[in-house]
Amino acid sequence: MYRAFKQRIVFPQQMEALIDDVTQLVQKLFGERVLQFLLSSLSEVTSTLPEPYKEEIEGISSATGLPVSTVTLYNIFYEIFTFCTSLVVQDPAGHLYHARNLDTGVLLGLVSFGLVTHTTRSVLLLKRSSGRSLSVENSISTRKGLQLAPLE
Repeated sequence: MYRAFKQRIVFPQQMEALIDDVTQLVQKLFGERVLQFLLSSLSEVTSTLPEPYKEEIEGISSATGLPVSTVTLYNIFYEIFTFCTSLVVQDPAGHLYHARNLDTGVLLGLVSFGLVTHTTRSVLLLKRSSGRSLSVENSISTRKGLQLAPLE
């Protein structure tokens, strides 16, 4: 499974940007000390996870070059704040498609309340069972409150 992650992550920059958003949110909500504590201890937490979760996080970390603790932080955030929608479908020919709307950037707009301009990223990732991915990205700016536009 580790090799599968290494071969199939085709958007490491987008993943890094989403993780940066989560890191900034944790820092704004809980402060720098809590963020540093989490980042320093999550590698140890990851080592205690059962398979295949441990292997998945380590594979994503290796494929993107991001620290294991940072990938773990993002996974915990994803589980707690389920603003992202996922679905898996199969066509009549038996091909599997996995779709996920990665819209965690919305939370930073809520935290800042317009004190600073922030661009919210909404990314729809479609992954075929063949490993090919398609990314559709829509960015919108938020200022003085949250103004959202739907993905087209």
